Amino acid sequence: MEISPDAAAANVDKQAFMQIVQNLLSNAYKYRKEGGVCRVKIQTRKSGDFLELKVEDEGIGLPESAIDKIFDRFYQVRMDPARKIGGTGLGLYITKELVLLHKGKITVASTLGEGTVFTLELPALPTETEKGKDE
Repeated sequence: MEISPDAAAANVDKQAFMQIVQNLLSNAYKYRKEGGVCRVKIQTRKSGDFLELKVEDEGIGLPESAIDKIFDRFYQVRMDPARKIGGTGLGLYITKELVLLHKGKITVASTLGEGTVFTLELPALPTETEKGKDE
């Protein structure tokens, strides 16, 4: 886990934020390489008025055709019929909805066979230095 020194707190509902992180970590585990270890890298940094959080895994990745659909309700990537990956296809849909309710943004980048990176942008709380500028 890497937290940039300029990464201030985000203006989020704690329970909703925990659900977002849980969904992303759960997917990283479910879509790890068969028999492989689940490695996840989490980075945060301040980006303008937002706190940027990246969740990166070394899993099976996504086919390019799935990228535009990954946040759709009930969508599940089916790549290996022999591998039974459970779920309802709601986790990433709920994650995106929670991010949007916080006036944030979520994007995904993935390379098949190498892993996936989810990037969240959530409104950051002003730092003490920024608060002083407004007064």
